[in-house]
Amino acid sequence: MLDIGTGGADIPVALLERARRRGRGLTVIAVDERPEILAAALQADPMLATVDGLRLEVGDGLSLAFPDRSFDVAHTSLLLHHLGPASVVALLREMGRIARLGIVVNDLDRSRVGWIGAWLLGHLLTTNRYTRNDAPLSVRRAYRPSEVKELMTAAGLRPVRIHRGAALQRYAIAAIVAPSVDALAPLDAVDGGG
Repeated sequence: MLDIGTGGADIPVALLERARRRGRGLTVIAVDERPEILAAALQADPMLATVDGLRLEVGDGLSLAFPDRSFDVAHTSLLLHHLGPASVVALLREMGRIARLGIVVNDLDRSRVGWIGAWLLGHLLTTNRYTRNDAPLSVRRAYRPSEVKELMTAAGLRPVRIHRGAALQRYAIAAIVAPSVDALAPLDAVDGGG
């Protein structure tokens, strides 16, 4: 699995632990484009360097240095709302290029309830001015699930499943690489076209 924009690598660590408990093998390469983020993650939790099956690497999700179909699944969490639509399409296209089975995208939902929740949590749980500003701003910049599905389609992906968070403030969308028109042409010819 490839985790893009991994930050503190909390999701890869949780997935590896879950796989271990179930007796399944899993390897995760966790990339972030900013080396200082990975350095901060290792400083905050030095044990990250010793987690079996986890490899941290610097990498840009818009231009991944991996061959086509080199991972079963590509994943990203809380990254899309930091990108404009053209960059989201480029990221999703790149994720589809390197994934054999499909991709999973987790992000915030731009909604009034989500914004109120982010504002309340930001003001109740911290006095940090940056966090208080960033939490509701992130929700305002977030994409609705329907918008992400359209961006996935533009990137040549076909959304196959959506899962909503308990408070409906987040969602996960799984997608596969959509068959190309060229790949469908022989089927149309056999069926008589149309």
